[in-house]
Amino acid sequence: MERAGLITSEEILGERVYFLPGRRRDAAVRVALRNSTLKNILVLLEREGPQPIRPLADRLGVSTGTLKRNVDILEKLGLVETRRVMGRRLVSLS
Repeated sequence: MERAGLITSEEILGERVYFLPGRRRDAAVRVALRNSTLKNILVLLEREGPQPIRPLADRLGVSTGTLKRNVDILEKLGLVETRRVMGRRLVSLS
């Protein structure tokens, strides 16, 4: 099916995932939601909008280092964006 172009596959977070062409984002979301920290970040951003790193880490009860690593993962998956605002890294959904 993949050779015929009916499905596409990609390794996402160490897992081979199959999805319809053009549906990579949906596949990335499904994989991310299996990880509790990634899921909590996405849910909080969806519910409350863009957040700076440190307050987001405090709200989720994780270290800023842990949050930064997880935000980097989500950013590579194309699920969140970060930008600098007044010296702070602001995280928002893509």
